[in-house]
Amino acid sequence: MTTDVTRPDLAVTDRPDAGTPRTHPGAGGVTVLVCLLLAGLAALGVQDLLASQGWTAGEPWLLTAVDAVDGLAVGAATTAAGVVLVVLGLAVLLLAVRRGRPTHLRTSASAETWVSPRALGALAARAADRAPGVLHTSVVRSTRRSVVVEVGTRSGPGAPADPGALDAARTAASAQVELVPGARLSVRQAKDAS
Repeated sequence: MTTDVTRPDLAVTDRPDAGTPRTHPGAGGVTVLVCLLLAGLAALGVQDLLASQGWTAGEPWLLTAVDAVDGLAVGAATTAAGVVLVVLGLAVLLLAVRRGRPTHLRTSASAETWVSPRALGALAARAADRAPGVLHTSVVRSTRRSVVVEVGTRSGPGAPADPGALDAARTAASAQVELVPGARLSVRQAKDAS
């Protein structure tokens, strides 16, 4: 049985942003805090139930708290507290519906192939390391828009670095970086060339 992957109704490129690997929404940390607060409220509810049934010694805590605020008049402090709670609630809501930031880059090889900026830097450094005349490479910076690779080449004591090896490393690394449209590559001589 064969599958036709060229069907236009199955095209992934209809929505260029569809399926992009992303981080979790920004409300992840706030969600944990809200869950802990709700768990604490549930524990207070259980204690209140046990105390009101006479199964434990003591008074119900929630009834004491309600009695303390009973008859509280509207004032500047309660209005300010209410406004702060509404603003915090809206902020949590906006964080929850906000999309996470993209973590990977789409390659030109296929619509379903993605690479992280860190992996792209590693690919470029490894390709440059295999170029003739290159002793070592390291990734200086690898972001969504650019990759910077330092290359150590063979040279004599006090002699300048081998430009042919640097060009070969740049060519090899650029073949990897070109897989991601819009990514720039910078290959430079390492400061500690030997």
